[in-house]
Amino acid sequence: MKIEPKFYRVRVSEGSLAAGLICITSNFDAGKQFVGIEYYALVWSFDDTVFSIPSSRQATFQEELRVLHHAISTYEGKRVDETKHIETKLKEAYGSAVTVTFEEIQAIPSLAK
Repeated sequence: MKIEPKFYRVRVSEGSLAAGLICITSNFDAGKQFVGIEYYALVWSFDDTVFSIPSSRQATFQEELRVLHHAISTYEGKRVDETKHIETKLKEAYGSAVTVTFEEIQAIPSLAK
């Protein structure tokens, strides 16, 4: 169950290369101790053809995001740390030199009822 979901439009860029993602964050438990993030890469100009997912082991976060264009991460902590966690994971996937920018997507009041 997703508790208090939030949505972000995220841009990862390095020079002329960029990726646009939607990230959905939420708590996984009623005590709000664990946070989960789903990453959906919608557009990208990074060369992802150099990545693959080997059948001999579990895929890394980088491989999932760059090959499947979808990945999930979790952490134990407060929601105020979620954008820092997302930035860290995206730098893991795209390289430490990338710039990561966020825009929170607000719910439309008439649809949030």
